[in-house]
Amino acid sequence: MDFQNRSEYCYFICYNFYAIFKDKVIQVPVSLKSLECIFTNKGHDMKRKELVDLSFELNNFLLSEHLIQSEKPNTALFCIGKACIIYIRRFIYTIFLNVLKHGKLFRGKSYYKKQYDLKNIFFAPTLNNQRALEDIIQKTNCYFLIDDIKDNNKYPIIQVYLISLKTFIFIIRKYLSLENGKKKNIIGNELINYILTCGFYYVDFYICQNVKIRSLIVSNDHTNFNRAFVKAANEKRIITTYIQHASVADYYPELKFTYSFLDGLDSLYKYASCHKTLDNTTVILLGAARYDSLAQKRQVDKKMKYAIGIGINILDDEKIIEDISHRLSTAFPEYKVIIRAHPNWRKSIHIYNSNISFSTAYDA
Repeated sequence: MDFQNRSEYCYFICYNFYAIFKDKVIQVPVSLKSLECIFTNKGHDMKRKELVDLSFELNNFLLSEHLIQSEKPNTALFCIGKACIIYIRRFIYTIFLNVLKHGKLFRGKSYYKKQYDLKNIFFAPTLNNQRALEDIIQKTNCYFLIDDIKDNNKYPIIQVYLISLKTFIFIIRKYLSLENGKKKNIIGNELINYILTCGFYYVDFYICQNVKIRSLIVSNDHTNFNRAFVKAANEKRIITTYIQHASVADYYPELKFTYSFLDGLDSLYKYASCHKTLDNTTVILLGAARYDSLAQKRQVDKKMKYAIGIGINILDDEKIIEDISHRLSTAFPEYKVIIRAHPNWRKSIHIYNSNISFSTAYDA
């Protein structure tokens, strides 16, 4: 069988995996019980302490990311106050956003069942995640795309905030019990992620338990909301698929997906390093499917034929970026240097050189 590109091959594999294994997927009949039941033995047997521990586990990637702003020492009172303010601000913003956009705030369980039932769920809340999956999505039947977790029509985010309140104090207690040091600094500065993870996991578990999802496809393996959804799906034996959306590092978490589509050997070696195992997934070295669409959009303008692209993110130092850009421009004057920022990059770099330009992820 001939395939025009990696995206078509990836879709073919995912589709047939579902056809082969669908009879082995355990599904539970839809329950109309309130989400309140998930904090009792009737809904889920996980105790609050176990849920708090899980929240810390699903956010352990933050301890290795080396974000300067996260490692900054702050008092516990400051960190808790900051988390409370962020929680309230985001919750209020989400409420107003959905009321203004849809005219209503809550969606019932039957609404999400209708949206997700018997669908392949593409969970891609960020721009880079969406771009990695867009070609595959176009070739997939019976799918639902969650491309904005702030939109209550696509994902029950309001319930996430409400449920997170029930474990709020327990997350704070565990944080306060930690010894002073770098680990506590990072957790304190990122406390809001730990708080919301509890809500994400329980909402995702409820979805996976009560809706007949065909498969869950993600292109991010380390953020808390992705890991929570994947864990819930794995626990209900729903097929999970990971399609790499960017280069990875050796400190990325262990692959725990039914199938993992990686760029190549470099990614494979990194995911197998640092005492991690590949026993919990089936790895397929597919190449970077996210570049299939770019090949068709290749710039043919002769003025842009010779260009050097520099991808940056919030981990990078601005002075180093400027220095490298000037060095490249000087060494290769016939090339245009284009700095492309990660979607999380919230500022602009002002480099006074006509041969160097700055581009955000949203410009492409």
